[in-house]
Amino acid sequence: MTVIQNPVNETYFRPYDFNMTDGRRAYVDANGTFRTAFDETADAVHTKVAMDWRARCIPAMPLFERVYDAAQHNIDVKTPESNVRITNDLTLPDGTKFTHGGLRSLMFFAGIPIKMQDWLAMFQYLPDLARFCNESLDRREMEWADKGKPARNFMVRMRKDEHGKHVVRAVLSGQYARFDNHEACKMVQNALSTMDDVLVTHGWTNQDAIMLDLLLPDTMKDDPTNQWGVGFSFSNNEIGAGTFSVEPYVFRSINRTGYRWGGFSTIVNVDQRHIGNINYGKLQADVKRAIDIALTEGRSMLNLLSMAQSVRINDPALVISGLTKEAKLTQSDVELVARKYVKGQSDPRTNGTAFGVVEAIAVAASEEHGERRTALEASAGRLVAPKLTSNVTDIEKHWADIESTAARKGDKDVIQSVRDILSGAK
Repeated sequence: MTVIQNPVNETYFRPYDFNMTDGRRAYVDANGTFRTAFDETADAVHTKVAMDWRARCIPAMPLFERVYDAAQHNIDVKTPESNVRITNDLTLPDGTKFTHGGLRSLMFFAGIPIKMQDWLAMFQYLPDLARFCNESLDRREMEWADKGKPARNFMVRMRKDEHGKHVVRAVLSGQYARFDNHEACKMVQNALSTMDDVLVTHGWTNQDAIMLDLLLPDTMKDDPTNQWGVGFSFSNNEIGAGTFSVEPYVFRSINRTGYRWGGFSTIVNVDQRHIGNINYGKLQADVKRAIDIALTEGRSMLNLLSMAQSVRINDPALVISGLTKEAKLTQSDVELVARKYVKGQSDPRTNGTAFGVVEAIAVAASEEHGERRTALEASAGRLVAPKLTSNVTDIEKHWADIESTAARKGDKDVIQSVRDILSGAK
């Protein structure tokens, strides 16, 4: 076996100065007044908002350092596929255990459906599951060899569990290109001029995946009634279940809700799909560019959210029920959004508006965790307007279309359920 060490390799990274385009950087003007990256005066309101964020959020750098430290204990082993088989106890022959995801990844190569895995495990048919897996892997190897092709390798990724013992977290193709969480964090760190006062509003991380929403200290908007922040979100997955990506993120600190422009971002070059050779120099430059664009697009999102507060909706029940089609939400999701919308009706600025609906989704998201929260925040961000350059007329038409489509094609049971919630009957 070839053991691949996994240190934080500083030679991979080159520092980049973080310079926003169009003069978008905090500076001191000719009168000695400090101005933010959005060319706004940093007055007492900014100070209040900054202090509020700092009290509600956590510093980013300590989290990054935890990721760097955890990386030192990870081990990758590249070995011939024939060496990777499991015992009746679902461990490697040397007794090394699998995480749930690690075993799933091996079963993928064996071609065993997830439902079959779960059924056999539920009834404790572990020896049968191990036999099916090993026989399928043997057959996979023989079929490959019969084609006259050279033997392939697996990359076995291991980390320490809570007891300090190494466990298999993933079995991946030998061609898998490693790009790990500590590398993602380091590239983000290098893309910023400083990590001082960079805050995390929300996020989750383990030794396999990471997702963090970051706010920069000089990208705030002085709105004392909302306290908006512009930042970016980045995520990565070390076990083949996702890509490294960066996207715009807007945070409303008054109720700790987040909105992300997921799915429509112009940031495409930064996506690293863990396939083939990685050009670290180019990727670092892409990360810098991605963060720059994300902050610019985040500012556009702020404008959209502001305009949405003036867009009235005629029938909230139709609009909210229409989210099953427009935002691909489930009926239970829609009913949850309806309940959050009812609670938000006391705010005259958002009651009966498009913003009131997206805020209800964001509030629902704020009570969730992990990928579920991220998905709902993305739904809230995408729903605001059809595109980043939309004007009020575009947004009004967008929401009118959602309502009319629900009226013509909506599920009557869902519509009635939402009406009952909004009326207090349910």
